[in-house]
Amino acid sequence: MLTRGGDDRGPWPSSLHAAALAVVAAAFTVLGVLVALGAGGNLDWAIYEWIVSRRTPACKALFVAFTTLGSWYVIAPIALAAGTLFAMTRCRRQALLIMLAPTCALLLNIVLKVVFRRTPPGGDGLVAHARYSFPSGHTMAATAFAVALVFVAWPTRWRWPVTVGGVAAAAAMGFSRVYVGVHWPSDVIGGWMMGAATAWLVWLVLRPAR
Repeated sequence: MLTRGGDDRGPWPSSLHAAALAVVAAAFTVLGVLVALGAGGNLDWAIYEWIVSRRTPACKALFVAFTTLGSWYVIAPIALAAGTLFAMTRCRRQALLIMLAPTCALLLNIVLKVVFRRTPPGGDGLVAHARYSFPSGHTMAATAFAVALVFVAWPTRWRWPVTVGGVAAAAAMGFSRVYVGVHWPSDVIGGWMMGAATAWLVWLVLRPAR
Protein backbone atom coordinates (compact mmCIF):
# COMPACT_ATOMS: atom_id res chain seq x y z
CA MET A 1 0.00 0.00 0.00
CA LEU A 2 1.04 3.61 -0.58
CA THR A 3 0.76 5.24 2.81
CA ARG A 4 1.26 8.67 4.22
CA GLY A 5 3.88 7.39 6.63
CA GLY A 6 6.24 5.93 4.01
CA ASP A 7 9.70 7.41 3.70
CA ASP A 8 9.64 9.01 0.23
CA ARG A 9 12.81 11.02 0.68
CA GLY A 10 14.91 8.53 -1.26
CA PRO A 11 18.43 7.26 -0.51
CA TRP A 12 20.34 10.12 -2.13
CA PRO A 13 21.19 13.52 -0.60
CA SER A 14 19.84 16.63 -2.32
CA SER A 15 23.28 17.51 -3.68
CA LEU A 16 23.46 14.23 -5.61
CA HIS A 17 19.97 14.73 -7.02
CA ALA A 18 20.96 18.24 -8.11
CA ALA A 19 24.12 16.92 -9.79
CA ALA A 20 22.15 14.25 -11.65
CA LEU A 21 19.61 16.82 -12.80
CA ALA A 22 22.46 19.06 -13.98
CA VAL A 23 23.80 16.19 -16.09
CA VAL A 24 20.38 15.65 -17.68
CA ALA A 25 20.03 19.39 -18.33
CA ALA A 26 23.48 19.49 -19.92
CA ALA A 27 22.66 16.51 -22.14
CA PHE A 28 19.42 18.16 -23.24
CA THR A 29 21.27 21.40 -23.97
CA VAL A 30 23.74 19.55 -26.18
CA LEU A 31 20.89 17.81 -27.98
CA GLY A 32 19.08 21.13 -28.40
CA VAL A 33 22.16 22.78 -29.89
CA LEU A 34 22.57 19.90 -32.35
CA VAL A 35 18.91 20.19 -33.32
CA ALA A 36 19.18 23.97 -33.75
CA LEU A 37 22.28 23.54 -35.95
CA GLY A 38 20.69 20.77 -37.99
CA ALA A 39 23.42 18.31 -37.02
CA GLY A 40 22.44 14.66 -37.07
CA GLY A 41 19.55 15.33 -39.43
CA ASN A 42 20.51 12.44 -41.69
CA LEU A 43 20.42 10.00 -38.78
CA ASP A 44 17.07 11.40 -37.65
CA TRP A 45 15.69 10.98 -41.15
CA ALA A 46 17.09 7.46 -41.57
CA ILE A 47 15.52 6.23 -38.31
CA TYR A 48 12.25 7.98 -39.08
CA GLU A 49 12.08 6.45 -42.57
CA TRP A 50 12.94 2.99 -41.25
CA ILE A 51 10.09 3.14 -38.72
CA VAL A 52 7.35 4.59 -40.94
CA SER A 53 8.25 2.26 -43.82
CA ARG A 54 7.36 -0.72 -41.63
CA ARG A 55 3.83 0.33 -40.78
CA THR A 56 1.05 -2.23 -40.96
CA PRO A 57 -2.71 -1.57 -40.89
CA ALA A 58 -3.12 -3.20 -37.47
CA CYS A 59 -0.20 -1.32 -35.92
CA LYS A 60 -1.38 1.95 -37.45
CA ALA A 61 -4.72 1.64 -35.65
CA LEU A 62 -3.01 0.57 -32.43
CA PHE A 63 -0.49 3.41 -32.29
CA VAL A 64 -2.95 6.07 -33.43
CA ALA A 65 -5.17 5.08 -30.50
CA PHE A 66 -2.27 4.76 -28.05
CA THR A 67 -0.59 8.05 -28.93
CA THR A 68 -3.79 9.92 -28.01
CA LEU A 69 -3.17 8.95 -24.37
CA GLY A 70 -0.31 11.46 -24.28
CA SER A 71 -2.56 14.39 -25.20
CA TRP A 72 -3.06 17.06 -22.55
CA TYR A 73 -6.81 16.50 -22.50
CA VAL A 74 -6.20 12.85 -21.56
CA ILE A 75 -3.18 13.24 -19.25
CA ALA A 76 -4.74 16.15 -17.31
CA PRO A 77 -7.92 14.41 -16.09
CA ILE A 78 -6.03 11.18 -15.33
CA ALA A 79 -3.45 13.08 -13.26
CA LEU A 80 -6.22 15.04 -11.54
CA ALA A 81 -8.14 11.88 -10.69
CA ALA A 82 -5.04 10.08 -9.38
CA GLY A 83 -3.98 13.12 -7.39
CA THR A 84 -7.46 13.44 -5.88
CA LEU A 85 -7.38 9.81 -4.75
CA PHE A 86 -4.05 10.34 -2.99
CA ALA A 87 -5.27 13.58 -1.43
CA MET A 88 -8.29 11.74 -0.05
CA THR A 89 -5.94 9.34 1.72
CA ARG A 90 -3.96 12.29 3.10
CA CYS A 91 -0.96 11.59 0.86
CA ARG A 92 -0.70 15.26 -0.03
CA ARG A 93 2.87 15.32 -1.32
CA GLN A 94 2.16 12.36 -3.57
CA ALA A 95 -1.02 14.03 -4.81
CA LEU A 96 0.82 17.25 -5.63
CA LEU A 97 3.61 15.37 -7.38
CA ILE A 98 1.24 13.40 -9.60
CA MET A 99 -0.70 16.53 -10.58
CA LEU A 100 2.19 18.98 -10.89
CA ALA A 101 4.71 16.85 -12.78
CA PRO A 102 2.75 16.44 -16.05
CA THR A 103 1.32 19.96 -15.76
CA CYS A 104 4.76 21.53 -15.44
CA ALA A 105 6.03 19.31 -18.26
CA LEU A 106 3.27 20.48 -20.60
CA LEU A 107 3.88 24.15 -19.78
CA LEU A 108 7.64 23.80 -20.17
CA ASN A 109 7.14 22.02 -23.47
CA ILE A 110 5.27 25.01 -24.88
CA VAL A 111 8.19 27.28 -23.98
CA LEU A 112 10.82 24.91 -25.41
CA LYS A 113 8.95 24.47 -28.69
CA VAL A 114 8.78 28.23 -29.18
CA VAL A 115 12.49 28.51 -28.39
CA PHE A 116 13.61 25.82 -30.87
CA ARG A 117 10.87 26.24 -33.52
CA ARG A 118 11.69 22.94 -35.19
CA THR A 119 9.57 21.87 -38.13
CA PRO A 120 7.96 18.44 -37.66
CA PRO A 121 8.04 15.73 -40.33
CA GLY A 122 5.51 16.28 -43.08
CA GLY A 123 3.56 14.07 -45.43
CA ASP A 124 3.52 10.81 -43.47
CA GLY A 125 1.55 11.88 -40.39
CA LEU A 126 -1.35 9.69 -39.35
CA VAL A 127 -2.53 12.29 -36.83
CA ALA A 128 -2.41 16.07 -36.63
CA HIS A 129 0.88 17.53 -35.45
CA ALA A 130 1.80 20.67 -33.56
CA ARG A 131 3.37 23.66 -35.27
CA TYR A 132 6.76 22.86 -33.74
CA SER A 133 8.16 19.47 -32.83
CA PHE A 134 11.11 19.71 -30.41
CA PRO A 135 10.76 18.27 -27.85
CA SER A 136 7.79 15.91 -28.16
CA GLY A 137 5.01 17.15 -25.87
CA HIS A 138 3.18 13.82 -25.68
CA THR A 139 6.40 12.03 -24.76
CA MET A 140 7.36 14.69 -22.24
CA ALA A 141 4.00 14.67 -20.44
CA ALA A 142 3.72 10.87 -20.43
CA THR A 143 7.27 10.51 -19.13
CA ALA A 144 6.73 13.08 -16.39
CA PHE A 145 3.57 11.30 -15.27
CA ALA A 146 5.28 7.89 -15.33
CA VAL A 147 8.31 9.13 -13.37
CA ALA A 148 6.03 10.79 -10.81
CA LEU A 149 4.27 7.47 -10.28
CA VAL A 150 7.63 5.74 -9.86
CA PHE A 151 8.64 8.23 -7.15
CA VAL A 152 5.32 7.68 -5.39
CA ALA A 153 5.63 3.89 -5.55
CA TRP A 154 9.33 3.66 -4.74
CA PRO A 155 8.99 3.40 -0.91
CA THR A 156 6.47 0.56 -1.34
CA ARG A 157 6.43 -3.02 -2.52
CA TRP A 158 5.03 -1.79 -5.84
CA ARG A 159 8.26 -0.05 -6.85
CA TRP A 160 9.40 -2.51 -9.51
CA PRO A 161 6.02 -3.22 -11.17
CA VAL A 162 5.37 0.52 -11.39
CA THR A 163 8.90 1.24 -12.60
CA VAL A 164 8.77 -1.40 -15.34
CA GLY A 165 5.29 -0.29 -16.38
CA GLY A 166 6.25 3.38 -16.34
CA VAL A 167 9.37 2.85 -18.44
CA ALA A 168 7.43 0.72 -20.91
CA ALA A 169 4.64 3.29 -21.21
CA ALA A 170 7.03 6.22 -21.71
CA ALA A 171 9.06 4.24 -24.27
CA ALA A 172 5.93 3.21 -26.15
CA MET A 173 4.62 6.77 -26.18
CA GLY A 174 7.88 8.05 -27.63
CA PHE A 175 7.95 5.34 -30.28
CA SER A 176 4.33 6.01 -31.18
CA ARG A 177 5.07 9.66 -31.93
CA VAL A 178 7.62 8.66 -34.54
CA TYR A 179 5.47 5.81 -35.85
CA VAL A 180 2.47 8.07 -36.52
CA GLY A 181 4.79 10.46 -38.34
CA VAL A 182 4.61 13.64 -36.25
CA HIS A 183 8.04 13.67 -34.56
CA TRP A 184 11.68 13.05 -35.30
CA PRO A 185 13.52 10.54 -33.08
CA SER A 186 15.54 13.35 -31.47
CA ASP A 187 12.26 15.08 -30.53
CA VAL A 188 11.34 11.97 -28.57
CA ILE A 189 14.74 11.72 -26.89
CA GLY A 190 14.40 15.33 -25.80
CA GLY A 191 10.91 14.58 -24.48
CA TRP A 192 12.17 11.66 -22.42
CA MET A 193 14.96 13.78 -20.95
CA MET A 194 12.86 16.79 -20.01
CA GLY A 195 9.85 14.78 -18.90
CA ALA A 196 11.96 12.81 -16.45
CA ALA A 197 13.85 15.93 -15.33
CA THR A 198 10.63 17.86 -14.72
CA ALA A 199 9.10 15.14 -12.53
CA TRP A 200 12.42 14.70 -10.75
CA LEU A 201 12.67 18.40 -9.98
CA VAL A 202 9.08 18.60 -8.73
CA TRP A 203 9.70 15.59 -6.49
CA LEU A 204 12.89 17.17 -5.17
CA VAL A 205 11.02 20.37 -4.29
CA LEU A 206 8.17 18.51 -2.59
CA ARG A 207 10.06 15.84 -0.69
CA PRO A 208 10.33 16.26 3.07
CA ALA A 209 13.52 17.61 4.62
CA ARG A 210 15.79 15.12 6.32
